[in-house]
Amino acid sequence: MMSKSFFAENVLVIFHHLRARLKQIGKSEVALQFEDSQLPTELFTHQELTKAFNAGQLHFVNDTEAPSTNVQLTPESRIEKHRRDRYVKAINEMVGPNSKGVGGFKKRIRAIAIVSKELGDTNPPCPATLGEWCNDKNEKMHGAAHTLLAPQKRTRESKFTDEVMLCVMESIDEQLCGKAPNKVSYKQLEQRISRKIKALNQAELKVPGYGWIKSKFKKVIWDKLPKSGLKSTEIKKLYRNAVRMFKTHFPLERVEADGVYLQVGLVDENGHYLGAVTLIFIIDVHTRCILGYSMRMGRGESSSAVIHAIRHALCPKAEGSFHTKRNNKWPYYGVFSIFVGDGGSAFICKMTQTYLLRVCGTIVETVAVASGWLKPFIERFNLTLRVRFASRIPGYVGPMEDQKKLEYSIEENAILTVTEFKEYLESWIVDDYHHTPHTGLSGKTPAEAWQEALDDGWYPELPAGLDKVALPSGKSAYPKVLGKDLHIGVQIENIQYNDEDGRIKDIGVYLRSKDLKPVVYCEYSDCDVSSISVLDPRTDEMFIAQAKDSDIVHEMTREEYRIKHLKKKELMAREVDRPMDDDKNLEQKHKELNKRNNGKKRKKQRNALPENFQDEIEHQEAEEAEGVFNKSSSSVSDLDDPATKFDFENIDSFESD
Repeated sequence: MMSKSFFAENVLVIFHHLRARLKQIGKSEVALQFEDSQLPTELFTHQELTKAFNAGQLHFVNDTEAPSTNVQLTPESRIEKHRRDRYVKAINEMVGPNSKGVGGFKKRIRAIAIVSKELGDTNPPCPATLGEWCNDKNEKMHGAAHTLLAPQKRTRESKFTDEVMLCVMESIDEQLCGKAPNKVSYKQLEQRISRKIKALNQAELKVPGYGWIKSKFKKVIWDKLPKSGLKSTEIKKLYRNAVRMFKTHFPLERVEADGVYLQVGLVDENGHYLGAVTLIFIIDVHTRCILGYSMRMGRGESSSAVIHAIRHALCPKAEGSFHTKRNNKWPYYGVFSIFVGDGGSAFICKMTQTYLLRVCGTIVETVAVASGWLKPFIERFNLTLRVRFASRIPGYVGPMEDQKKLEYSIEENAILTVTEFKEYLESWIVDDYHHTPHTGLSGKTPAEAWQEALDDGWYPELPAGLDKVALPSGKSAYPKVLGKDLHIGVQIENIQYNDEDGRIKDIGVYLRSKDLKPVVYCEYSDCDVSSISVLDPRTDEMFIAQAKDSDIVHEMTREEYRIKHLKKKELMAREVDRPMDDDKNLEQKHKELNKRNNGKKRKKQRNALPENFQDEIEHQEAEEAEGVFNKSSSSVSDLDDPATKFDFENIDSFESD
């Protein structure tokens, strides 16, 4: 069944390269109202629009140029933004669409010279800086002003441990899903937190005070505390309105996403260190089920990892695609209505935002960076992950403060492979977390909460065009089709890709016939370098091209490939003991042969074609000149000639028109 958000009212789309808005008409028809007033409004059925979406003729686009939150520019920054935008606009006017608006070195120099003269800029940017601004314009939601945004002030590190913070978040979660905020008893909340901490039987754990707990709860339900002068009734009203954002009525109404960096190092199958782990999780607020996740090596989030996690959350998980020790299933998936993420570059980049709008038309809600109280449910899960999973994994070295007290590093303590870590993680999610009673669910497990919604008549919805959801995405490039005959494919980040059907070659031939450069638009992911998505400009459809390197397997990450490639180069560069290099007898034989042939010339080699072969070829050419076709003398090149399929002996039986 089609997602409800797919044909939402007043959604901005591009239909056949024309901007329009969707208008609901009844239950089965939609009107496309084009922004160009000269174009008439057209009516379509849901089925017709779905077909256009699957064919790549209908695209969802972002309705705003930038998120409405966290954009704070000083007057000086606004002047600098105007300056940068002018340079970027100049280079965009000089280059074509296939260059992503970056241009070559010479074009950037020419653009800098023109704009600096217009603005009277005595300190113009260098070509490399202008290239970075152009990339920001293409990839960042705030364009060239990405680096000008006022940085968020991060609070100092909490004096409480992860175990204490987990008890606090669990108690606040219970309070949010229980009593209304205007009936909150902070004293009871303090007592509940104290009981949870004491139940851990760890004397060194500190219990937060009454004032700290009250301030923390207020931050969770409202990030901006009321100013002085408000009446108590007004404050309670504000609290009631603020808490509604956390109230849900059915699964997938609101999901939260965030990344968590775990201080546990991983190695490959040969014991080579890959790096520490960053995980992206997507949690359903209503049931607390984990809808999907992704993993990458190293610190920091990437758009590839975020999109990989979104894809994992949207699509059903087939049995055998995840690890379980209790034969449990992972039936949690579907299109979500509201997607909540922070202001990190991986979440607000155009690739991620466009992917969300393209595959399911989801509303994206962006919260401030380092403001975990604005997405408290995923923050609580991250704490649960650290306390109840990561602390039991061999190689986990704990928080940064704990690492300073250790005599070994993360790399020295790395012992698990990527496969082993995935098995432990997925088994913990599927077998443990989903079947553990949750205080925020009134004692029900996430699996029971999901099943309860199904029993009440609710069911998850798949995104339209499920085959398009699975296409690799996260980063984009415009590589050139390689080879004199355009048969080699394309190369992205030192990996060559091609397709068995020869579509990339056909695209290159088509572009060359139009006097255009054989350049194609591709999307790819660092989470799986085994394939890429290629856009066919003739049909506006994306198709998959596979990596040509046989060492690259399915779901191999960029980090794994780099380590494997470096180790392969090291193995190939090894010095090999070659016995023939030191063979004195062989060297002596060469000297004797040179002495024997001194002054002699090499005899003339025989003809490449013997005389009898040459005579046969001349005889065949003479017969062909007379119109005689000898089937027994057909060459290898004739086998692919369509003319060989006709019966030339009966050619006289055909009559002309």
